[in-house]
Amino acid sequence: MENAARYERNLLFVSSFIIIIGTAAVSLARGDLNYTVLGAAIGLAVSWLSVHIFLRYTGHHGDPLLLPLATLLISIGLTMILRLNPKLFVPQVISIVIGLVVFAGAVVFFRRLEGFTSYKYICGFVGVMLLLLAIVFGVDIGGHKSWVIMG
Repeated sequence: MENAARYERNLLFVSSFIIIIGTAAVSLARGDLNYTVLGAAIGLAVSWLSVHIFLRYTGHHGDPLLLPLATLLISIGLTMILRLNPKLFVPQVISIVIGLVVFAGAVVFFRRLEGFTSYKYICGFVGVMLLLLAIVFGVDIGGHKSWVIMG
């Protein structure tokens, strides 16, 4: 397991390098280095490395490729968002950090999933109700009534 943790950490460093260099390159291509965006990218890289340390500290032995692959996709996506609409970059980073915190909490809370098998019908009912929520309270965007606007 030590070897898998090292691979995961090294891949997270690659994702961190991509997000930091990508945001710096896009900012410099626009003519100035935006320190807020660069700080948000560094903070994001630190946060997913912190989640990695937390996962190893709690003894979670999941797939060591899933977190680095997700961070790689996040890095590429955030670089594209920064290039297309820089105003959306920081809110996206905040949403991703909130998602990382929820993920870390879910790893601790749902440690033993076997206990949830007795609640399979309740979970199914809640899932169907969430789908119906989009139909009843959804907003028509692009011809599809599948969006629930929050906030």
